[in-house]
Amino acid sequence: MKWKLFLIGTSIICLLSACNNEDQVTPQDQNSQENQQESETNGEKQTPKKGEGNQVKLTFQPADVKKLKTTQPKDEWEKVGTKAVSTTKDKKGSLMFYSPFSKQKETNSEKKKVKAILNVNDTYYDIGIVGQYGMDTVDIQQVDVTNDDQTEILITGGMGPTSNEMNVIGFQNENVVNLLTAGNGDLINIDNDDSKELVSHSKRALPPYVWIYRWNKDHFEKADVADATTSKAALIKNQGNQKVIKVVKEKQDPKYFHYSKGNLKPVTVEG
Repeated sequence: MKWKLFLIGTSIICLLSACNNEDQVTPQDQNSQENQQESETNGEKQTPKKGEGNQVKLTFQPADVKKLKTTQPKDEWEKVGTKAVSTTKDKKGSLMFYSPFSKQKETNSEKKKVKAILNVNDTYYDIGIVGQYGMDTVDIQQVDVTNDDQTEILITGGMGPTSNEMNVIGFQNENVVNLLTAGNGDLINIDNDDSKELVSHSKRALPPYVWIYRWNKDHFEKADVADATTSKAALIKNQGNQKVIKVVKEKQDPKYFHYSKGNLKPVTVEG
């Protein structure tokens, strides 16, 4: 009988000891679990910093739309070029280019300045200086950049040794307007689809930058890639038959992105 009581008591003690051992956590294990919980909690609460994470959402700012003023070419101006254009689906017009200075008073640098005027039904609209280096550096395109099945007039001219300027002219509420003036403006298929987008990117100027434009109802919006990625520089690069955007940060390896619908999606570039 005594042996039975002894064995029962011993079993109870062992069971209690086992329970205590299961519930007990050593300080090292407890710290490990606390650190893991803290890490998981922080992971849930923390959001990627600007320019980090899997995808960067660009912030777009509206660009001004400017109504063009009417004008009259002066008799002393030398006409240096003309081009027929379509201003709306049912209106035709012509671009006229002038050296806007008196021949007797102009300097050598002024001789190369090009002023553009748009003639629509004998009403003349002043676009302004569109080039600093003569007509040879002025390019005119008609492209639908507002997705309304109506082409806009894109006038691009050299404005400095490493810069150009693009003016996007269109019709809005029966008015002739400048929809966008883009420094170092260009048409590039930056999102690798079937159409080209309006962008500004430095040709040889430092630091390199990339601004992306998009149309929003009745105006353009602009996003700065370097600003969105907290980078010191941004460039458009060729990757095979596609375009990628390279961003450069201080003391970090370059990062590469594809642009798509207002976002930058990270990609891996070999070599």
